[in-house]
Amino acid sequence: MDFSKREGLEKTLEDMVEKLTRETSQNKETLSYIFDKILYLLSAGQPPIHLKDYLICPEIINKLLSYIPANIHLKKKEVELFNIVSSKLNFNKTKYFYRFRILGSLGFYPDISFSYSNFRYTTYNLKPVLLTKNNYQSETHFNNSSEITIITRNELKFATAIICSSKSLDHIYFNSFETLELDARIVDNIPDNLIVSVFMELMSFKLQFSSQSYYGGEQKDANQIGYHFKDFINCQIDFFAFLKAYSVRNQLLMRTSVHLMKAIMLWDNRTFAEDAIGHVLFSLEGNLQLLYQKWGGKGKMNLKFLETKFAEEFPDGSDLFDYIKEAYKKRIQFVHPETKWGSDWNPFLEADDFYEYYKISRALLLYYLTDSKREFPY
Repeated sequence: MDFSKREGLEKTLEDMVEKLTRETSQNKETLSYIFDKILYLLSAGQPPIHLKDYLICPEIINKLLSYIPANIHLKKKEVELFNIVSSKLNFNKTKYFYRFRILGSLGFYPDISFSYSNFRYTTYNLKPVLLTKNNYQSETHFNNSSEITIITRNELKFATAIICSSKSLDHIYFNSFETLELDARIVDNIPDNLIVSVFMELMSFKLQFSSQSYYGGEQKDANQIGYHFKDFINCQIDFFAFLKAYSVRNQLLMRTSVHLMKAIMLWDNRTFAEDAIGHVLFSLEGNLQLLYQKWGGKGKMNLKFLETKFAEEFPDGSDLFDYIKEAYKKRIQFVHPETKWGSDWNPFLEADDFYEYYKISRALLLYYLTDSKREFPY
């Protein structure tokens, strides 16, 4: 921050307070004044004219305002004035919010754009981006009000569909930093062809001015190589059938999906290879529970019942079920540091323990939702 701005900071904040006190926080001229002053303090350039009008609203201006303390050390009086400005930028929430996300560079992504129900996927400046519409109350309910929430249910649905319908190892990679949320009241008033542009403009401010929290897991995607895009039309099977059948109200289905998604993300960093295999085996257990319900099993899961159904439903189903049962001993090593076989600080594992069980797990999940039967790689 240059000297003249530093010297005049208190006066600038006082002017903002005076403007917001005299006018309502919905007055367009006042909001435009506050917006321009924030950009001045951040030494940021003005956005394109055709986007700026959609950025000038209390919620977005408050987001931009929040970047000031991360870039300018505020004195006591300035902190007081800053808090007053923030408190006067009032906005009311609706029932829905949009989550916008630049997807991580470690993933493998569709090379086309498409929309389905509550999400939109596209590329912008050769970056894969995902926009989902979500219900505030439902997300809180289904997340059990957990403070550690990875993604929204619609993001999970999209990611799982990519995984389970892929003919190779296509998958989504989620980073927590490159995300933004806006209330539906704002987004629904933006022309459809400008929504992604407005979010990307706002994301540029976050990437440049928001502080990272290294110990809190909020880090920018540092990979500068670029993104991997795949031939979506010819490399997917039953993608939209999977989406149609996937329920974001089925807790067991979503938990099984989380394990499968974490597995492939962890596999991208071989430091976490053991953890990746662990999550694959957890997802296998979830799939057995789902299939037990699909086939009409009652009460506690009955392995003999499942064995019979596997033999009836899949080619070489008995061998497949035996192979899945072999995974249980490996699974025990992840859950219990000490087992009846003793303890191993580094259990013996092979890469195929990941690849084969991962492919089996996603094939079972695809079958559970669509009845499609893939060739099993055991």
